[in-house]
Amino acid sequence: MLISDSFGSDGWLDRVMEFRHRLHASPCLSGEEAEAVALISDFLMPTEPDRVVQLVNGTGIAFVYEGSRPGSRFLLRADTDALPIQEVNVFEYKSRKHAVSHKCGHDGHTAMLAGIVPFLKKKEFPGEVVLLFQPAEEVGLGASSVIADPAFQSIVPDFVAGLHNLPGYPMGNILVREGAFAAASEGITIHLEGKTAHAAYPETGLSPALALAQLLTGFESMKNPVTDANEFHLVTVIYARLGSPAFGTAPGDAIVAATLRTYSNQGIDSLKNRLLSLAYEVAGRHGLKAGVSFSDPFRATMSNPEMVNAAIMAAKAAGCEVINVQEPFRWSEDFGQFTDRWPGVFVGLGAGQNHSALHNPDYDFPDELIPVGITFWENLVRQVLV
Repeated sequence: MLISDSFGSDGWLDRVMEFRHRLHASPCLSGEEAEAVALISDFLMPTEPDRVVQLVNGTGIAFVYEGSRPGSRFLLRADTDALPIQEVNVFEYKSRKHAVSHKCGHDGHTAMLAGIVPFLKKKEFPGEVVLLFQPAEEVGLGASSVIADPAFQSIVPDFVAGLHNLPGYPMGNILVREGAFAAASEGITIHLEGKTAHAAYPETGLSPALALAQLLTGFESMKNPVTDANEFHLVTVIYARLGSPAFGTAPGDAIVAATLRTYSNQGIDSLKNRLLSLAYEVAGRHGLKAGVSFSDPFRATMSNPEMVNAAIMAAKAAGCEVINVQEPFRWSEDFGQFTDRWPGVFVGLGAGQNHSALHNPDYDFPDELIPVGITFWENLVRQVLV
């Protein structure tokens, strides 16, 4: 890797790594990131950004750095929330909060983005660079909340970019894909309401048992886990309950929940409508009431071809190997809310082929990725803002 010349001799890289450790020790769950915002502000305010924009009731924040002349606005985003997972690591900077820890590497994403500030202060680019530190990525609500915040109107971008570290891939490799990079997904919950009865006289009630079985079968029939990005759709049942374990009672209610995934926003909208129709059709066939709700909405994360090319050039300039991903990832990223609106790119950053997996209790973001990420971000700014 070609090390950034902005690290300098003042120990900036060491300070960025120490900043990452402070973030790791003080993790915040989605929607509770005010503490993270305070740590980020303490680190970046001394760099004298040209503007600071508070977002989403203080759980998000953006720092704006102006270039040497007018031009486009380029928004770079890092996610800041942690997960409800008890850390098992015992290093000095381990989480100080019970059952809350950075098991997706958002502390590293934040540190890498903050690390490009010395480069930005040189103003060797036109336009503006916005460093957005976004809350609530893990629950799919952070990006949409940021965009809906009236304060966001002052930093509406022309281009957007994001990244995520990916264990299982060679350390420091950059993963790219034109079009869909990560899936759209959404949760559906269907509540069937009938009438309980004595188990000896089930005909006096209205059991949703058969309707539940038909819904489960219908969900299964809608799966299409093919490699074609235009045709892929997945329905994964995550929870089902019928009545209660009372042997004298025939059930009167049932709940089933599933996660829907496709590689396009049109696909997820179509799949939702199909399941909605199925729920009401099955409930009506059995004389049941049906309640349907959706949650955890993630739009497909799409990469614009020109922005992908810029990312490839930036990766090569940073001395990183590039992996062209053949199929979109099945997991979801709420950065899709940005790419649904503005030309953007989302890349993966290899965290090591044998590194502990994301969301595992022993995961920790590898510090050796920090200079890689900083150098990549700097070169991407050079590629996009010309």
